[in-house]
Amino acid sequence: VITVLFPFEAAARNTHLEPKELRGFSKRLDDYYTAVFSLLHSVFTVSPQMRYTVLPSFSPGYAWSLESQDGDKYFLLMNMLEENFWYTGNREMHTKRIDISPNLYHAARELLLTVAGQIRVPDVKEHVLDGVVYYFSVTEKNGAVRTGFTHSPKKDSPMARLVVICDALGGLPE
Repeated sequence: VITVLFPFEAAARNTHLEPKELRGFSKRLDDYYTAVFSLLHSVFTVSPQMRYTVLPSFSPGYAWSLESQDGDKYFLLMNMLEENFWYTGNREMHTKRIDISPNLYHAARELLLTVAGQIRVPDVKEHVLDGVVYYFSVTEKNGAVRTGFTHSPKKDSPMARLVVICDALGGLPE
């Protein structure tokens, strides 16, 4: 029975984002999430138009934020850690700015607003110990920030395609 159910659970998990959970694991994990998110989001605006944060199990994490300046200049701010923060505690990070067109800015924002509107709790809770966790945040028109995540999505699933789009926006290879 488990063999039959697992593929369906995995497939369902890859069709939508799940609500963000960064608290209540253990003191060590809670402290890690607080520190790594504070570090990766350190130069970003408080209310993200769109934010993408990637926490791999073994390689350096990175994040970008969709930003605007003076209402007509659009860009991504990207932070990339030099090493995996969990293992090294190394806070060295590189920041770069990537200018983007207004059309790309608005299209990316609308995409994430749509995806964030479909965040839902999974039917079955999985406890995964490694892989890559992708967090997506967007500020809705009413000012509320919605955040969801996906974990190591299956290739060619809707969430894997979202990851490919977000990595490409940040100038990262597929």
